[in-house]
Amino acid sequence: NGWSSAPPYWNDSFVTKYTASCFCKRVKFEVSVDPVAAKLCNCTVCMRLHAAPEQWAVLFPKTSVRFADSGLPFLRWYHVESDTLCSEGDERVLPSKVRCNHCGTWVADEGRNMFMTFPTLFEFLTGDGRPSFPQSFMPQRRIFC
Repeated sequence: NGWSSAPPYWNDSFVTKYTASCFCKRVKFEVSVDPVAAKLCNCTVCMRLHAAPEQWAVLFPKTSVRFADSGLPFLRWYHVESDTLCSEGDERVLPSKVRCNHCGTWVADEGRNMFMTFPTLFEFLTGDGRPSFPQSFMPQRRIFC
């Protein structure tokens, strides 16, 4: 019960459309729909957190996301405003940044109703080993903060 029995950490009525994982593949999750939005953000938080000039992200309703049970012990949550790191899901404060504690990959931003993650974590590889992203994952807007 608790956090691990509610979306996005569990959802029993679910049909997988896309799968994703962190770098080490310990944390895996699925989504059941296309993203509701795709964006590029160059706010200072995104630039610093991802050590990049901008962040490419897609947003899903939390009810459309499900984590694999095997990865739940590897999740850690970081709340930016309070500078708090939580290792237990019941202690997390939303919104939180979510990462794999083993490889350090940032896998998502969990909000109260939305789940923002990164297209490069999804399994979109083609025969030549290069990713081919669905149109719904391509950035539709830029956010400048």
